[in-house]
Amino acid sequence: LLLARTNIASRAVAENTKSVSRLVIPRCRPGGRPDRCMGISPHSSHRQFLRECVLTTVLFILVCVNTRLQWLRSGTPEGVVRVGDCRRLRNLVIEGQQHVDAILLAKYKDNRAETLPMPFHLPRHESSNQRNHENSLLNKHDHGSSFVGVKTIHYSSAKHRAWLAIGIPTIPRAHNEDYLEQTLDSLTRELPTDRMDPHYGNVAIFVVNMFGNGHDVFNNAKKMYASSAYAPHMHFITETNHSSDPLDGMRDLGSANRPGWKVRKQTRDFVLLLHRVQGFAEYVLLMEDDMQLCSHGLVAAHYLLRRVADYYGDWIAVRASFGMNGIFIHDSDIRHLCLYLSKHQARRPPDHLVVEWYAGETTESAKYRGHRQHIGYKYNILYHVGSVSTLRYQSHAPQMPGCYELLLPPVVFPVEAYDPNLCSADDITPCIWRSHRRRRPPFDFSHLQGMRIA
Repeated sequence: LLLARTNIASRAVAENTKSVSRLVIPRCRPGGRPDRCMGISPHSSHRQFLRECVLTTVLFILVCVNTRLQWLRSGTPEGVVRVGDCRRLRNLVIEGQQHVDAILLAKYKDNRAETLPMPFHLPRHESSNQRNHENSLLNKHDHGSSFVGVKTIHYSSAKHRAWLAIGIPTIPRAHNEDYLEQTLDSLTRELPTDRMDPHYGNVAIFVVNMFGNGHDVFNNAKKMYASSAYAPHMHFITETNHSSDPLDGMRDLGSANRPGWKVRKQTRDFVLLLHRVQGFAEYVLLMEDDMQLCSHGLVAAHYLLRRVADYYGDWIAVRASFGMNGIFIHDSDIRHLCLYLSKHQARRPPDHLVVEWYAGETTESAKYRGHRQHIGYKYNILYHVGSVSTLRYQSHAPQMPGCYELLLPPVVFPVEAYDPNLCSADDITPCIWRSHRRRRPPFDFSHLQGMRIA
């Protein structure tokens, strides 16, 4: 920082006095001298250079002294740096970079229209969700006693998070069916192994065992993918921190719309799953262990999320399958969704609650949702391979759609479904008016109907 500021100042001195004079915001009084208003005296350029050097040196010494005092006060070892201290140093560097940019721009822009920019604390190209994620990590370390080694601090980690995290809770079936292996096979067929592919390392698959010891299908899959080419994408976790039932262990059966103890347990499992995937990617996709990703499903997901982002910006959810599957959400919304599911788990099943949450059907969810839009996709991108739903038994359940078949009521709720009458020329609901400046023709996936895996 010292070298950058002194170098820029010295270059300005070497060029001419007039360019350096523009570094100073004019303080002109009515009727004042024109030479005092438009610039500074020839000798002021050297004073500007010395002022830059002295100011930078003082700032550097103050930061070093302040950091050293905090280390001594907190008893931190010599080889580590607190996250909060790094945050302040990073902000100082950014402000210094802004100051240098302002000096360069001042040579070419009119002094009356341009002033030094206000300092900001994070790069402009980071989204609000990335800022919220980074700030949450910083606050977590600032208020605790945990310290991070210098080599393990990555303040730009938010910029390099994965694009998509796929969360899959799993439990063993009664007859030990290998649904999980089929599901993972359909996912890995869509994953790239070429490091030059844009999706390489940007899709993370989290398989969370909610049963504990004795889940043989999970253990076999974990062993199989540990040494495969898809290992960088795979994360196998056995959950041990299970929360208690709010109804004090009541073993009620429940109904299609009133959750019994097993459905309440699955709601809490989804909450644990969301906590496991939080912070790893910008977007999260929820699915069960008996749902296969359709052929070219990853391409369809990328197209869908990009289309929705272009049209609606900060959306709250995207529906691309049925049940507790094919739901895309932002990572920054995980915390509130978890709180909502936990709070209302005894009132409705999880696949009802999540729709209630992103559709804003209650006062609580509507307040959080605000003006953000949820979107229903035209096509189903996941195929159900299980014979019975893991959520609950339904004697009159509708026929489940296959790959890239229309996703319409009653398979999904009308409030979240694609409307072919209203949006016949588009593939999402709500759709975009034909006159919208960013509207592009939709990509037709209907020719892939019935294709389960590549």
